[in-house]
Amino acid sequence: YSDAIQMCAENKINEKNTWALDLIDHMGRMIEQPSAAGNDAAMTNFQFASSTLDAGVKIYAYRVDSVYNETYKLIGGLNRAK
Repeated sequence: YSDAIQMCAENKINEKNTWALDLIDHMGRMIEQPSAAGNDAAMTNFQFASSTLDAGVKIYAYRVDSVYNETYKLIGGLNRAK
């Protein structure tokens, strides 16, 4: 988690390293933290949630860009093969 947040803050997330970051897969579990009252209800820290969401959005956006670019490379290769 901390690596992804740090990379997000330093704008080091790009198309090449976004697939190695697994923050999106664990985001829901990371945002919910046990309540200080001791009951079973989960309390959300909104500052923590916002930084996690920001990093997740950047990762997801770069993954979409990566898929888009790879798809067009593939289509370009198929057109040349004809």
